[in-house]
Amino acid sequence: MNILEVEKIIKDFKGLRALNGVGFNIRRGEILGLIGPNGSGKTTLFNIITGFLDSTRGQILFKGKQITGLKPNQIAGLGVGRVFQHSSFFPNLSVDENLIVARHLRTHNNMVGLFFKTRAYREEELRLKEKSMELLVFVGLQKRWGMQAKNLPYGEQRELELAMALAAEPELLLLDEPATGMNLGETARLMDLIRLLQKTGITLLVVEHNVRLVMDICTRIVVINFGVKIAEGTPDEIASNEEVISAYLGKSRSDAKG
Repeated sequence: MNILEVEKIIKDFKGLRALNGVGFNIRRGEILGLIGPNGSGKTTLFNIITGFLDSTRGQILFKGKQITGLKPNQIAGLGVGRVFQHSSFFPNLSVDENLIVARHLRTHNNMVGLFFKTRAYREEELRLKEKSMELLVFVGLQKRWGMQAKNLPYGEQRELELAMALAAEPELLLLDEPATGMNLGETARLMDLIRLLQKTGITLLVVEHNVRLVMDICTRIVVINFGVKIAEGTPDEIASNEEVISAYLGKSRSDAKG
């Protein structure tokens, strides 16, 4: 069963066609990789899926419902989460405060409850703290609970951003260059977390320049070049595709597989 359907997406920027009829489906529970050279249109497509850009033509379906043209908060509220390529946490807030802010999509408090500190408000706050600790344990940051986010090592900042995305309980999570700037140890930890997320039932769409990471963790891979889909298949199929090797992975098959 498909959780996301991307249908013939076209995006024009003042005469420049950034995406030209790109389409693919994501099956529920899989990890789909999206790769391509710099400027191929990957981030543009991410922005269209998550509502930060409108497509010129085409449509996006999430669980069979068209989400084309919805605002980012509406799409997030339906169950589509995103971890951005660049920092998206609040540096001067503590780790737990970042998670509480990120959790707001799933809370039911209103201003009356906040002002009068009603029983419902207090119970909601307790659930928020419990959920925040649960997420921190999941990503391995439970010992960083009260630390200012800006004081975390870079790899842990990325893990915090992942936890923040999970706070909204997404069914589909989009990861935009999640391993950027990470060392080998941090990247290995990230790969373990992505596999754990899949085991919890979350479907993932991953854009990443680290080809080894994509080949190791993804069920299928979609390749775009100059705004056009040029290949789709398993990691082995992509690694042996001559057009992909020429466009993105380099000229050598051994380089593509290693």
